[in-house]
Amino acid sequence: MNEQLLKFTTNQLADNSAIADIQKETNKIIRRFDVKGASQLSRFLRSKILDNSLLFKIYEDIIASLDFIRIGLLDENQTLELIKNYFIVTFSFPSDILTPLDIIKRKLIGLSLIDQELLREKINKVIKHNNNLLTKEKLVLSNKEEKLDPTIANWLLDYDLRLTGTQDRSLARAEYLTNSSNVASLVKEEKDKVKQLIKVYDFINTSSLIPSAWPEDLIINWENGCRFIISEGETVVSLSPIKEDASFLNDFKFKEEEKVNNKKIKSLEEKYLEESDLNNE
Repeated sequence: MNEQLLKFTTNQLADNSAIADIQKETNKIIRRFDVKGASQLSRFLRSKILDNSLLFKIYEDIIASLDFIRIGLLDENQTLELIKNYFIVTFSFPSDILTPLDIIKRKLIGLSLIDQELLREKINKVIKHNNNLLTKEKLVLSNKEEKLDPTIANWLLDYDLRLTGTQDRSLARAEYLTNSSNVASLVKEEKDKVKQLIKVYDFINTSSLIPSAWPEDLIINWENGCRFIISEGETVVSLSPIKEDASFLNDFKFKEEEKVNNKKIKSLEEKYLEESDLNNE
């Protein structure tokens, strides 16, 4: 954290150079997931600009971004208000470092299963009332004639209308991303945003007892010397060469052709999307 920034006066914060410096530092904090730095800079900005509506408008997304980095320190009400009003800022984070789903997981880590379930329900309620614009073009819902604003809430409504109660959410997500006319009209960057949103929505609507909804990866040290990470209940990554061990392979129900060294095993969603791409060629 560049502590020189904490010496800016309120008047100095209005300068374009100061705004650029604060944004640059915020980007660094995001990439490092620097909770301490996020807390320092967020508190500083709030102390300087909360009574200045013009400056607050300039810095509100920066403050929200910093608050998402320190989300583990926020109380429940602060967390829910942040997600309801500013969740869109997480979609601008570098996805190779931090995704919107990572942010939600960070909040759930350390909570008991009961508390996780309660918080999931509350996040589910507020995110379905989020009016941040996710994409540009208006949406056409299957049961409505009028076009709706492409808000986070309306994208989730469109997705809900296509879900069936017994459908596997991972497969349903793949079908939606492949077949939805609303998704088809988007550019790649917008499609990625919708995919990230649906992954968050599926995650918070899945029980904490199911591996795909665990907020942390499960690391397994196997007796044969191999080490594995189970992530989101769908993938297994080998951190050392897999040895021939029939009992291990049976336990995880691997097919012989799916054994790989240091590579991600494709999820149902990825396979479905690949097959759809081939069929469309």
